[in-house]
Amino acid sequence: MSSKSAIIDTSALLALWCLHKEGMLEINLLSLLFNKILIPHEVEKEFLQKKEKGIFQLAPQDERFSFYEIFLNRGLFEKCNDYDYGIVALYHEKLDKGESEALAQYRDRNSGDEVYITILDDKKARKLAINENIRRHGILQILFDLVKKLNLNASDFKKWMNFLTGDFCNRRFPKNIINEMNEQLLANEKTD
Repeated sequence: MSSKSAIIDTSALLALWCLHKEGMLEINLLSLLFNKILIPHEVEKEFLQKKEKGIFQLAPQDERFSFYEIFLNRGLFEKCNDYDYGIVALYHEKLDKGESEALAQYRDRNSGDEVYITILDDKKARKLAINENIRRHGILQILFDLVKKLNLNASDFKKWMNFLTGDFCNRRFPKNIINEMNEQLLANEKTD
């Protein structure tokens, strides 16, 4: 188990749910990287709400709710609703509510002994996090770290990327970063 905790945004949570739903990733494996994953209120709301377009229509609302409840009950996910609403309002001038709450939560929580990172995929949110020296990873880095931790290979990583960028999830990631990570994994396989 890791000593780090994460604060996740909706897009990253959706990507994990997609992989889990298709039996490609057991979410409990994230405990190898994090001791808990905090879910801000607005992220929970965005994840559970029913939308007419995109990935939200791919599964009934109750399916997403069941997934969420299971991992709340197992202790991996934890709701977090205690943050400075003034900071949320400042972030919300530039970002969506979920990203704003994730960054505000980081600011509130990262003053203690526990190490937190944010899991963000939104380009504006990541840029803001970089400018404010906020520890962050995207879903690509999380999956890359899992592949290394589990001693999986580049083909496993590629399978996850193909699925996430395919028609089912329709996610967009920078191809150069995917290629770099894939090359690193291939190089590690040659040295092992």
